[in-house]
Amino acid sequence: RLLEPLQNAWRENPRRATSFLRNLGKESHLAVPVLAYMSSTQLEVNAFHLAAAIAACEQQGYWDTAIGLLEQSSCAQVEQDQFVFSAAVSVFGRAQRWGEAQGLLARIQSEEVVPNDVTYNAAIAAYGRGSQSNHALSTLAEMKAIGVRTDLVTYGAAITACEKAGAWETALGLLAELWELRTTPNSVTYNAAISACEKAAC
Repeated sequence: RLLEPLQNAWRENPRRATSFLRNLGKESHLAVPVLAYMSSTQLEVNAFHLAAAIAACEQQGYWDTAIGLLEQSSCAQVEQDQFVFSAAVSVFGRAQRWGEAQGLLARIQSEEVVPNDVTYNAAIAAYGRGSQSNHALSTLAEMKAIGVRTDLVTYGAAITACEKAGAWETALGLLAELWELRTTPNSVTYNAAISACEKAAC
């Protein structure tokens, strides 16, 4: 009943529901009943709503709720696009479940959904949290091979993955690549490279 006053506004402009879901904040666990309410009242539920709900849950650490939303959307036949998948890959990474992030990335490619730079960056970050530098580097190489845009976020995530795995030489190599691309590393990137060297006592 609390959502009834919003029903007409959401029906007229579905983007308002997206904004509502994105801004749930500490109440992001309510994303599930909100989406259920939208479905029960025949309000449009689209990929933008789903991605916003998953991202809101991720920000508050509700990993299982976010992953559950992805599974429910598949059953409910809500379109899953690159925005939804990017949000989900990021959730798996934050939950330190890099294997599932890898599996989801493979699923995206098999379903002919074209991953964008956000999706790949989320996957590299997931591998980094799991100290899987080889997977992070192969994903970076794949991005370059197929022409997906790489940026400071991409290299920062890859350098962090190398730092966690103690691969200091590779971390420094990636730092050098950034300079070659005329992209100035930020403090996070520098700190990750320095930390990699410290762990190897180089």
